[in-house]
Amino acid sequence: MKKELSEFTNARTSAYVNIVRADFDQIGAMIKNELLEKQTFLDVYANTVLLCWKSLEEHIQDERVKRNYPTYMQFFEYLYEESKTYWQQKYPNQDLPEPT
Repeated sequence: MKKELSEFTNARTSAYVNIVRADFDQIGAMIKNELLEKQTFLDVYANTVLLCWKSLEEHIQDERVKRNYPTYMQFFEYLYEESKTYWQQKYPNQDLPEPT
C-alpha cells in the first residue's frame, strides 16, 4: 500500500522535509569520504537516521523516478545502510526502529 505523500507537497512541511533529506545526504557524503568519524556519529544518530530514512524512503524513490536521477540522495541511503548495520550489530535482539 502506497503511503500518503501529500505532506511532501505541503508548503508548511516540505521545507522541513527538504532540510532533513539534504542534511543527511551531506552527512552521508562526509562520512563516506572520511571527513566525519562514522562510529561517533552512529553512536548518537543511528536511530534518527533509521527513522528519517524509513519516513522519507518512498518520497525519495518517487523523486528518483520523477527526476530520472537514480542516485538522488545516494549518500542518505548509504548513511541509512551504515546505520542499519550498526543497529543490527549493537542491538542484535531488537528490530530496527520504525516510524509511528
